[in-house]
Amino acid sequence: MRHAEKGLAQFYQENPYLIANELGDRSVLAEQVIGRHRLDLLIKRANGTHTIVEFKREPLNPTDALQLTRYWRVWGKTHRLAAKHYLVGLRPRDPEKLRVQVEKAPMKIITRIIPDDVPAVVRWPEQLRRYVRYEEGDPGSPLELFVCR
Repeated sequence: MRHAEKGLAQFYQENPYLIANELGDRSVLAEQVIGRHRLDLLIKRANGTHTIVEFKREPLNPTDALQLTRYWRVWGKTHRLAAKHYLVGLRPRDPEKLRVQVEKAPMKIITRIIPDDVPAVVRWPEQLRRYVRYEEGDPGSPLELFVCR
């Protein structure tokens, strides 16, 4: 089981399609740092722009959206950024406050909830040669990425 933000980011670095299908198998740079700002993933898109992905192993909250906005401002000075960026974590305790902060952001923030949108347990079907969401009763051994409490 992987449970730290760093461990999750490392797994999704190799499998960004699990975050969102549109990310496909893009080139991913993990743990990028500018000054005191350390983001989890920076994904280079086919058109040359970059998408920021920030992971939280706790329920998402409005300060997480603010953190992603700060990263967007910092990386926007040195990288051509895409229109959409991702905030991934557990279901927020106050979804309305998070929604309000996300809507205030100067860029499009897509929230992805573990395990609803982003799988917490996956399996590796040999015929597909890529990870897929594990469902109870699926053949093969599940790989638990995150324990959702």
